[in-house]
Amino acid sequence: MTSCWRRAALYLLAGFLLQPAFTLADEDKDKSRILFLHLRVEQDGSIRVLKSKAVPGKLKTRSQARGTFKLELQTADNRAVWSGAVEDPRVRHFEIENPPGSGKLERRTHTMAEAEFMVRVPLRGGEEKLLVFEDDPLKVKGVDRAQRKVLLTHPLPAPEQSP
Repeated sequence: MTSCWRRAALYLLAGFLLQPAFTLADEDKDKSRILFLHLRVEQDGSIRVLKSKAVPGKLKTRSQARGTFKLELQTADNRAVWSGAVEDPRVRHFEIENPPGSGKLERRTHTMAEAEFMVRVPLRGGEEKLLVFEDDPLKVKGVDRAQRKVLLTHPLPAPEQSP
C-alpha cells in the first residue's frame, strides 16, 4: 500500500518539475510580446513617451473599450490591428463625507494640469506604430476616423531576432 502512495507521489513530483520545461517550450513558439509604455499628458493635452519596453508574454484581454484616449496599433499600410482606450489620468474622482459626520457622500472631480500613466499594449507581429487619439464623444461625435486629433505617434520596437 505504501509503495502505491510513494509511486503516486513520485509521479506527481515529476509532473510538477517537468511542467515548466513544457510551458517554456510552448511559449518559445509564440512570439507575442507586451509593450509597456510610461506616458505623460502635458498641459496642452499632448502626450509624450517617457519610457517604452517590449517584453515577451501575452496580455490578458480587457472588456473596457471606453475612455478619453483611444489607443490604436497600426500596420505600415495604416490598417488598425488592435485598439483600446484609457480614461484621462488627469481627471480624478473623489467621494467625501459632506457635511462631516453625516454619513452622506458627495462626489467631487479634480482635474490636474499634467499626469503620468502606464499602458500595456499587446504586440503580435506586423505592427508598425501606436497612435493615441482624443476620443471624447462630446468632442469627436460624427468626426471621420482619419480626421481625429492625433495626440501621439510612437514607432514600435522591432521584434528581437533569435539566433
